[in-house]
Amino acid sequence: MAAVAPIYLHDLPSDLEWVNSSPVPLSALRGRVSLFYFWTGSSVHCQQALAEIKSLEGKFIEGLCVIGVHTPKHSYESSAAVVLKTINRWFIRHPVINDPQWQLWRRFAVSAWPTSVLLDAEGKLVGMYVGEGQKAALEAKISELIGAASLKGIRSSEPAPIAKKPEARTFLQFPSKLCASAERLYISDTSHNRVLECSFEGRVTRIFGSGNAGFWDGMGAEAGMREPTGICIGKDMLFICDTGNHAIRRVRFLANDQLDTLAGNGRQGNSAPEDGPSKTLMLASPTDCVFHQDKLYVSLAGRHQVWAFDLLRNNASRVAGSGEEGVADGALMAANFAQPTALALGKEFLYVLDSASSALRQVRLNDLVVSTLVGEGLYDCGDSDGPASLAKLQHPTAACFDHQRNVLWIADSYNNKIKVFSPVKNEVKTLNVNYKLQEPAGLTLADNALWIANQNAHELLRLDLKSGKLTRVPVGEN
Repeated sequence: MAAVAPIYLHDLPSDLEWVNSSPVPLSALRGRVSLFYFWTGSSVHCQQALAEIKSLEGKFIEGLCVIGVHTPKHSYESSAAVVLKTINRWFIRHPVINDPQWQLWRRFAVSAWPTSVLLDAEGKLVGMYVGEGQKAALEAKISELIGAASLKGIRSSEPAPIAKKPEARTFLQFPSKLCASAERLYISDTSHNRVLECSFEGRVTRIFGSGNAGFWDGMGAEAGMREPTGICIGKDMLFICDTGNHAIRRVRFLANDQLDTLAGNGRQGNSAPEDGPSKTLMLASPTDCVFHQDKLYVSLAGRHQVWAFDLLRNNASRVAGSGEEGVADGALMAANFAQPTALALGKEFLYVLDSASSALRQVRLNDLVVSTLVGEGLYDCGDSDGPASLAKLQHPTAACFDHQRNVLWIADSYNNKIKVFSPVKNEVKTLNVNYKLQEPAGLTLADNALWIANQNAHELLRLDLKSGKLTRVPVGEN
C-alpha cells in the first residue's frame, strides 16, 4: 500500500460524466467507506481485479460504496457509450464515472491501472492499493474503517447507490470468438455464459453451457461456464477458453457432448506449466486457443504468455513469454507479450495478437522464436495501413489465417475495422465493408465466407469472399 497524506475530499468536480447513474456527490457517501476503483476497459488486469472488488461489494453491502472511475488508455475508450458497453459486458453494477480528461486520476495522484483509493466515512483519504491481489488488504482496512465509523456513531446503514443501464435483451449477448467445422459454426455467446453451435443460416443446433455463470462439468447445456471466449475444434472435440473461470474446458462430441475441464480449477493463479498435471494448474484469463498436432495452444492474457497443452501426456509447457508485460522478441523466456488475446495458426508460424501493445507477433513453430511484425511498444497504437513496420492497430482482439489466400485476417477492434496482413508483401490493408462494425471480436473462415462476431452489436456477420457482400446472420431468430 502506498503512503498518502491525510486529506479530506469535500466534493467531486461538477463536470464529471456519470455513465450509468445520476451524479453521486461525496456528501451522499458520508457514513460509508468509499472505494474509488480506477480502471480502463482495455486492461485484463483491471478486469481480473474487478472480481476482487465485486467480492468486497458482496461482503460489505451496507458499509461500503464503490465508485468506478474509467480513465482511458486508448482514444477510442474516451466515449461514454463505449464505456457503458464495457460496464455491461463486465457486469458492473456500481456507479461509474467516465474521466477522459483524467481529472480524478490527477486529484488522487493515481499512477497505474488498476488502483483502488479508499476514503473513510468522513471523506478522508486513507489508502491507495495498486494492482491486483489487494483483496485481503482492502478487506481488512474496510472492516477497520466501518468499525471506526460505528464507534463514532456516524455509520450509515443505507444501502450504497446501485447503477444499472442494461443492454437490450438479444439472443446473442456480446459474442466474442468464433470457429467452424465444414458444416457448423460455433459462437462464444460470452455474456450468456454459453457456446452455440449453429448452421450457416443461423439455426441453433446445440448449446453448451447452462447460461448461468458457474464452474461445473456436465452434459452439453447442463454444464456451467463463466464468460467463455476462445474456441477451436480438434479430434472430435470443441475446446473452450472459459475465461471467467480461468480454465480450459472441452466438449467431447463422441461422448454425448460431455463438457469437462481440461485445465484450471476455477480460480485465478500463477502456476508455472511444469507445476503439475494440467487440471491442477491455476491459470489467468485464457482468451484464445488453436489445435495443432495433438497440442492445444492457449493465450493466457492474464499471464502475458502462450502455453501448449499436450493432450496425449496430459501436461502443459510454456511456448513463449517471460510473464512480464512487454514486446521483447526472442525465444521462450527471453520474449515478452502484452496481453496476448488472439491466436491463429499459419503455415510455419503461430500468430499472436497482443492487444495491450496493439501488436502482431509471430512464434516460429520449429524453434519457438518470437518476432514482432506490427507494433512497437505498450502505448504505440493507431490506425495506419501500409508496410508492416509503419502500420498501426488499436487493441486488436481476433485473427484468422486464410491458407487459400495466404493472408491473416485481423479484427482491429478499437478501430472498428477488419484488416488484412499479407506475410508475402509484409503489409497491412483495411478491408472496406459497407457496414457499421462495433468492436469486432471474433473471426473464422467457412463456406467461402469470413464470419465476424460484431461484439457490441450482439450479432454475427457473414462476408462472402467471392461477391464481397456482407450480411447479418439471424442467429436463433428462426
